[in-house]
Amino acid sequence: LGKEDGKKYKDGFFEAFTNGTTFGHKVATTLQYSLAGMGIYSGFQTISSFKDSIIEADKYLTMFQASLGMSKQESTGLQQSIFNMAKTYGIQTEELNKSALALGRAGIQGKDLAEATKAVSQISKIAGEDLSTVTDLFVSWHTVYPEVKMQHLADSMTAASVATKANMGDLKTVSNYLLTAGQQSGLTSDGLIALSASMIQVGKSASTAGTSAGPVARPPPHPGPSPPSNGRTPGW
Repeated sequence: LGKEDGKKYKDGFFEAFTNGTTFGHKVATTLQYSLAGMGIYSGFQTISSFKDSIIEADKYLTMFQASLGMSKQESTGLQQSIFNMAKTYGIQTEELNKSALALGRAGIQGKDLAEATKAVSQISKIAGEDLSTVTDLFVSWHTVYPEVKMQHLADSMTAASVATKANMGDLKTVSNYLLTAGQQSGLTSDGLIALSASMIQVGKSASTAGTSAGPVARPPPHPGPSPPSNGRTPGW
């Protein structure tokens, strides 16, 4: 498909999907868009992919509502955003839907899911990393630092990655060792991201960096009771 035809196809598909009342009506209306927009022969060649797209979107609309408690309007709006992201970043809608669902299950509110999914999609493309890897990384960080906006995490990780040449896969591995200890010791998300990336920069493997930085990030032990002034252990 040409660029313009592809845009007509995707926009027409979503309009048909959201306005359809039954599965059969959605299929018929969507095919009508395809045949009118791209010609009968190219339309028939894409019938299978149309059906797959409809089934997928229907499935995730239901899952967003059932699993995340989103309203029909919210889940439909999220699907529209996901279609737009697919066009913008060249990522399959199935991957984007899975990412949004994982982020939602990690506690991100339905009204914020589109922006959160956009943030991980952007960093996936910028870093050249698999979307599922980036999503897993951000789910972990959001679980420990729920108050930090996803876009702020994305900006911080991108800056650290560029400055230290640490990739998202390495940051994910180091995070497995450092996240909880770092947060409990009072480190901010920015501070812990910087620590994680700097340990990778000095030439350590991701797993070695994680174990090496663990004592740095771990909170200090609570001091025990002070010994008596005469130096004798209590009870003696």
